[in-house]
Amino acid sequence: MSVDQLEVADAVASLAEATDLPSAGDLREATTSLQIQKQLAQTDAEVISKPQLIQPETSSQRGITEYVTKPGDDLAKIAAKFKISTQTLRWANNMTSDAVEPGRTLLVPQVDGVVYTVKEGDTIAAIASKYKVDAERVLLYNSLDRVAQPTVNTRIVLPGGELPENERPGYVAPRGGRSSNSHSGYSGVSYGNVAASVGNRYAPGNCTWYSYERRLALGRPIGSFWGNANTWAASARAAGFTVNKTPAPGAIFQSSGGYYGHVGIVDRVENGRVFVSDMNFAGYNVITHRELTNPGAYNYIH
Repeated sequence: MSVDQLEVADAVASLAEATDLPSAGDLREATTSLQIQKQLAQTDAEVISKPQLIQPETSSQRGITEYVTKPGDDLAKIAAKFKISTQTLRWANNMTSDAVEPGRTLLVPQVDGVVYTVKEGDTIAAIASKYKVDAERVLLYNSLDRVAQPTVNTRIVLPGGELPENERPGYVAPRGGRSSNSHSGYSGVSYGNVAASVGNRYAPGNCTWYSYERRLALGRPIGSFWGNANTWAASARAAGFTVNKTPAPGAIFQSSGGYYGHVGIVDRVENGRVFVSDMNFAGYNVITHRELTNPGAYNYIH
């Protein structure tokens, strides 16, 4: 084995590590194996065979894995498990909420950035410019040909990429010059006529009905007879649920204000800011996505 082969192998492995290639570990192991084989060859010529570097994977989805969610999971826990940001995981799966139902299959990129599905007419240069990422890094990370067009409908990873605001999950186009996706406002959508799950005894179109359905979908069912929203904290305590002042994804936020009170679901918590979804805040049977203006004023049912 020549010294040049080892130098080339080491250089390839170093480049893969520097650019966060998923195959970096395999390449480094291959280099180490070559070094070991060289040492063995000095004492036993029959031990060594012609060395082969591990070839890069050819799949355009090589930087993506899948994860099936389990009870108790939320996006923050899953992101920590794979050492990526919660935002990256949220963007990859087009999710506005960090609460997630069990049994859902998530796309998990192996590096922070954007998962992008190639469209007709795309070029790497144009994609890189739009998502604010270095084109060379995109080519290296995804093992793409520098000349050929990327294959339509395949997913590629844009390491360090950033989604434009209008492509982010939950984005709602501005109305009257002001974005309804702003933190001080809210976005709302009519829920339509959806049949209640078995066990949902709350009035359709109301905040209690929606909260029951969301918790059931998340694998965290609640009682069917907790009354109006203003009695939910007491009913939850009596049923053995934890009720405190600490918001968390999937928890129910509860207020006793007004005649009936109000409840909804915590979608995510970011640096002390609490983002929620609820029904009947902006009108009967309308779901809103908004930020709580005074999160400390609410109870949270876990």
